[in-house]
Amino acid sequence: VTAEDLSEPAGFDPHRYTLCMSRAVIVGVGQVTERPEDPTYMARSPVELAAEAARLALVDAQAVTDLGVHIDLVAGVRQIETSSPDGGSPFGRSNNFPRSVMARLGHQPLQAWLESPGGQSPQTLVASTVEAIEADAFHTALIVGAEALSTQRHLMAQNLTRDWSEEIGGGLLERDATFDDTLGGKLIRAQRFDAAAGYALLDQVRRARLGVSRADYRRAIAELLAPFSRVAAANPQAALREPFAAEDLAMPGPRNRPVADPYLRLTVARDLVNQAAAVVLTSVDRARVLGIGEDRWIYLHGHAQAIEHPVLQRPDLSRSP
Repeated sequence: VTAEDLSEPAGFDPHRYTLCMSRAVIVGVGQVTERPEDPTYMARSPVELAAEAARLALVDAQAVTDLGVHIDLVAGVRQIETSSPDGGSPFGRSNNFPRSVMARLGHQPLQAWLESPGGQSPQTLVASTVEAIEADAFHTALIVGAEALSTQRHLMAQNLTRDWSEEIGGGLLERDATFDDTLGGKLIRAQRFDAAAGYALLDQVRRARLGVSRADYRRAIAELLAPFSRVAAANPQAALREPFAAEDLAMPGPRNRPVADPYLRLTVARDLVNQAAAVVLTSVDRARVLGIGEDRWIYLHGHAQAIEHPVLQRPDLSRSP
């Protein structure tokens, strides 16, 4: 193969080729974070936080018209506290989270989805939405998620309460209801498994296979996560803006109690947050109709997912193929 064989043909336009590769684009994003110690703290519900993130995403798209009118699909991520067999919010919740968010915006789309909880769920919704747009099932979609567990704890500690219950009509496709597929429904229902304990089990089996001591393994976890804390400290949307050295993360203490061996509190994913995020996706054709400038377009060229076996079905708990 010669260099001439690999050269671009006359008149080749990479941008036009990109347009042919994908008909779906991200055009707007929004984020919201509330901390009880902030002077602007409003103790908002998950729906209220999500609605604010959605407003920011719609504004971010810089459409020349009311973008909310053109939303065909709203897709939400299920809250953590309503995702286990015995879960529930102490202040109540919406019976239709995605449509409650859209009601705050004054619009109702044709369809609403509710995705299972998990770190992969937002990206799963992005992938599914792109597929729907490519298939002409929808033209414009809003994906949104929110948690207010920190506000729940903050109010309950002061013996305060709120009414976050809400009944709203309209269809809702619940794509998955629980953690069962990942953690194993039998373990959850027997109250012998939660996320921290489950991952700790897997890590202990991996530690044994590697022949590493508890102290060295905990140190490796700390060295892995310390740079993440430095990134969070510089991010105004982070729930905890404090950098930690690896020595701090590896040392048990009042702020860093053991949660599930080998994990200490500061090395476990933080779910006690008040945070929301939203993203708007649309087809290229619809983006042009709505007057959204190409400088707002983020192309999605492809996606892939890997689905792990339930814990009790894995041949080797120390590995994740």
